[in-house]
Amino acid sequence: GDDSTVEMKDATIPHPTQVDQQRIVLQQRVVIPSTHAETSTHTDEKGSDDDDCRHLHFALFACQHTAPYGPARHTASLFLKIISRALTAAGVATINSTSTTTTCVWNVRVVVYDAVQSDYPQTEEEWDSYDGFLLPGSLSAAYDTEEWILKLANIITSELHGKNRKSLGICFGHQLYAHAFSPHGLAIKCPSGFQAGRKTASLTPEGSFLLGSHSSGNNGTTTTGKTKEELDALLYTHGDMVEKLPPCAVCLGGTEPTVPIQTVAYFQTEQDAAQFQAFVRTSDRRMVPPKPPILPIAITFQAHPEYADRKHGAEATFGAVMDKVNKKDMLSLDELKAAEQDMMDNFHKIEDQSTQVVARVGAWLGWWESNS
Repeated sequence: GDDSTVEMKDATIPHPTQVDQQRIVLQQRVVIPSTHAETSTHTDEKGSDDDDCRHLHFALFACQHTAPYGPARHTASLFLKIISRALTAAGVATINSTSTTTTCVWNVRVVVYDAVQSDYPQTEEEWDSYDGFLLPGSLSAAYDTEEWILKLANIITSELHGKNRKSLGICFGHQLYAHAFSPHGLAIKCPSGFQAGRKTASLTPEGSFLLGSHSSGNNGTTTTGKTKEELDALLYTHGDMVEKLPPCAVCLGGTEPTVPIQTVAYFQTEQDAAQFQAFVRTSDRRMVPPKPPILPIAITFQAHPEYADRKHGAEATFGAVMDKVNKKDMLSLDELKAAEQDMMDNFHKIEDQSTQVVARVGAWLGWWESNS
């Protein structure tokens, strides 16, 4: 296969450890060897003891206690798996482009905070100890007025966006990141009904720049792309959507006319967003673009790249959502069966595109540059 991918079918879901009897911590040791060796990814709770080990620490704000978007341990394991796979893909691409023979060892850690219980880092030092923040899916709606949702919305605007903390939002996290800026950002129920399965999102020029085949987040590698690039192999399960974005956000792509805002980049200010757009739209699209003077501080997706784990993501989580949708008659049985069959038929493509998208997100958010 391609050197920029890694097979992880035999990798096990990491065993969590407990901090203060409550905090779930999952970690995975990722070894990226020289171009002449086989890339491997495996769990190792002693990975942090390597002298030359780099550390990449994430806080995940769990937004659902029960299946399918919970429990938190399951959700965190899916995020750990896709981030480790993306890191490996990005690392191999970098090694291939620089011809280095150095083996790199990473310890990737995901620490779970229970957002439903308004559980967050308590000190500035604790906040600063994380390289990134993960906002996952939920059965709740971003426009609900439950106390914990309002609290998380405030955390997004004051602590994450307000302090330039690099974040990845998925599904509910994507919707709430926008709705947190209400009335300038807005999440609503999908007018066209529940969306499930693989969808095609056309990328905007900004989306092609950040996520497309010519993206600098692709670590210098290029492929021949279409004039209008698409993300056509990500899985979706959602009944709500982002309708409106705040001025500090830029739409990266969408599915017209049903869900026009599928993925978004956020910047610190409206001026930064405008400057980024101007830079992208005046760049030579035939060339691998250089890094812009201003980078995003958060990228969000309506899609679920973490589903790109056949057993625990595609079959367990995606399957559980399909079961719930079926019981509530939100889609016809024929539509559900077609979505599940399409997922199984195209799983390798889904796995590859999900990995590459997260690899590019990590590159733009600076995660793969983490220091030891």
